[in-house]
Amino acid sequence: MRRSKRFNLVVAATILALCITGILFYAEYGTKSLVDELVTNPDKFEEVVDSITVWEMNGGVDNKSILIATKEDALYKEVRSMLNNWEVKRTLFKSSDASNSYYKIVFTDNDHPTNPINLLISKDEMLNIHAKEYELVKGDLDDLLKITN
Repeated sequence: MRRSKRFNLVVAATILALCITGILFYAEYGTKSLVDELVTNPDKFEEVVDSITVWEMNGGVDNKSILIATKEDALYKEVRSMLNNWEVKRTLFKSSDASNSYYKIVFTDNDHPTNPINLLISKDEMLNIHAKEYELVKGDLDDLLKITN
């Protein structure tokens, strides 16, 4: 009888551990809003981000800025609205190709200009946010690039 109670306890603990692991895995690798991943409180996005700059990158070097939008610009609201609709999913086995041309989106806070939020996005729509790889599952890089012209 003692052995079956111990066995039941081990089985229950194992099931509980698997459930907790599954919840944590889903929270980390599930689909999320891009803005949620960038800023801890998306309602305070405009307090944290004073300007948005998009750089065209080539060989890991900032080649040229193709968009600069500050809070006062109508373009800022358009870019913010677009980014609010983007959704990303953390990837486990897929990563961006370093040889692929990419863009860097820089979110700057005027109160802390030396600590911007950098987002790297490749043409195959793989993103690097806070040194983690994500795939763009909703949204389109081309749409962002169209408004820069």
